[in-house]
Amino acid sequence: MVELSLRLIVAGALIFVSGLAGQPTFTTAVQVSMTMAIVGVIAYLLEKKNLRTPAIAGLIASADATCIASILGGIAKFPALEGFGALTLAPLLYATYRYRSQGLLMAPVAASAIMVIDSAKHTWALPPNIILAQAGTVLVVGMLLRPTAIQTFTQPIIVGENGAISETDEALTNKFEILAANEQYLELRESYRQLRDAYRDLDRKAHKDRVTAQLAEVKGVGHGILRKMLDRLAVISGAQGLVLYTTAQYADAMVVRATSGNVTESQQTTALEVSTRQAIALIRDQADRITHELSDGRLSSNLVIQSEGKVVGLLCITCEAEDGLLSALESANLSLPMIANAIAEENRRENIERRLKETEILYGVIAMSDGAQSTADIAARVVKDLHDVLECDHVGIFTIQGRDISSLATEGRMVRLLENMRFEYGVGVGGWMQSGTPEIAIADVRVDNQFPADVSLKARIGSYCVLPLMMGEELFGFLSAASARVGGLDLGHVECLRVTAAELSRLLTRKASTTDQSEGVLTPRQFSDSIAARTGYLVTLEPMRIGDIEGKYGKPATVHAMRQIAHRIRAKLPQGAFICLHPNHLLMVFMETKDGAYAVSWANDMASLSPSISIRTPDGSTPIPVNLRAKVAQFSPQNNQIFAAA
Repeated sequence: MVELSLRLIVAGALIFVSGLAGQPTFTTAVQVSMTMAIVGVIAYLLEKKNLRTPAIAGLIASADATCIASILGGIAKFPALEGFGALTLAPLLYATYRYRSQGLLMAPVAASAIMVIDSAKHTWALPPNIILAQAGTVLVVGMLLRPTAIQTFTQPIIVGENGAISETDEALTNKFEILAANEQYLELRESYRQLRDAYRDLDRKAHKDRVTAQLAEVKGVGHGILRKMLDRLAVISGAQGLVLYTTAQYADAMVVRATSGNVTESQQTTALEVSTRQAIALIRDQADRITHELSDGRLSSNLVIQSEGKVVGLLCITCEAEDGLLSALESANLSLPMIANAIAEENRRENIERRLKETEILYGVIAMSDGAQSTADIAARVVKDLHDVLECDHVGIFTIQGRDISSLATEGRMVRLLENMRFEYGVGVGGWMQSGTPEIAIADVRVDNQFPADVSLKARIGSYCVLPLMMGEELFGFLSAASARVGGLDLGHVECLRVTAAELSRLLTRKASTTDQSEGVLTPRQFSDSIAARTGYLVTLEPMRIGDIEGKYGKPATVHAMRQIAHRIRAKLPQGAFICLHPNHLLMVFMETKDGAYAVSWANDMASLSPSISIRTPDGSTPIPVNLRAKVAQFSPQNNQIFAAA
């Protein structure tokens, strides 16, 4: 502190003298004073932190020598630099004898400062001999400076005959006692540091065990385990709001899976357009920016949930105070492995339940024979089962007469967005019918240009799906589903709706038809008998590299995969078509049509659809890649010999 005070006093005095006498120039005085003050502050801070090593002290002394040379060179009334240039040795001597700096490294800087400053003063002319002599003197003397060596003395301890230390060595004994005490103090400090670190690790592990144990209590509860885990985590962490996002199937985004606590409506319904293929830090940064806007200005932060190296979700935490947010983040971070496992288990459970429910629905639709129930009763049962499976806000079946829509059965809220949608050939139901009644599956209604900007907001709908119901070749109506959450109707839900709509169309066709037509996937003999007297086109769908698939996954898994593909393709059969699964793993479809171009187009569509169908082994653990190759041939009763050997 004394050194810093002296530097500041000298810097102020230099400016004062320059202002009174004009020597050195005021500009030079200000620049040198500022440099001295800055160097002094830096030296003080380094000294305070015990970082002023010999090398650092040498650099500071070189800067001081340059400042002295600048002051002397700025005096114009008499040749101060020529007469007193050796003053630059003063900071070198101070650094050498106090901080043990090497004069061999500092002297060239001081000597160079003398010559450069004089040369700059005389328009960069060669310095005169007196300046060269001054610089040479500073260089030689500075290089001869050597730091004082640390001298150590050893003195034996004199022990008397009775083993007592003599009185003349009492001071030496005290020194040894002080050294022993210092050594014990250092050992005590090190032991305390180790104990403190061990306590922190133990406390962190104990906190993790407490969080894991409390979350484990809700495992195995059953349906809605993710929401129950969030409720328990909100109590443990003290977070005011928790939102769990999981990866979507329809796009590279995150959709809301469960919420807990005080969350806004935007947080409950809005998906995060965040790519999961980028770095974890970028995912968190993008998610933080989006969730901050959705949380109405409250403090929020996100944790990335990973499973087996893949990003499977995000956990958004909102709090009012920053301290509460940090504490909640610490507790929630410990629970991420359990949440990741719960997400995987919930996905597996929902997938199994959805398939079972889908099977029950399809069985119910197929088992309802004509005359046993009315169409309204069938529709009511189907929408109720679908509403339970999809867990959405609306499922309904509507009939169309002309361009008038009437509800046949509805479960949940009444949603009629189709009447407000824009199509290529018009608006509403009329535009949809003129456009060919296409399938509508929109995961994010709010960004789709088919809807007016205010329609989805007023209806509070985030995703919407419409599938046509056909009665033969005539439009009967449509099956619609809607969810308030963006991404609430994902690809799995749409596939379930698609299969259900296809079976409903077949049921309606059977009820309206007086002819007895074969339904389902036929055996080779049934298929041959059904098409024996018909004329049309025969489509053969052949799986590529079926031998490799059978060798890798086994014959039972291969048969199971082909049956799954057959059922998926059956849902897309044209009216009056027949499908057969041949024992050689061939899918054969007969179309009673004269339009060969349509048969070729449909066959190509089915071949291109096969890679996107999720085919797995019977236990659902391993995906099976199956690609189909399509062949189309004209068929007539004269060449009906395809199953002669079967």
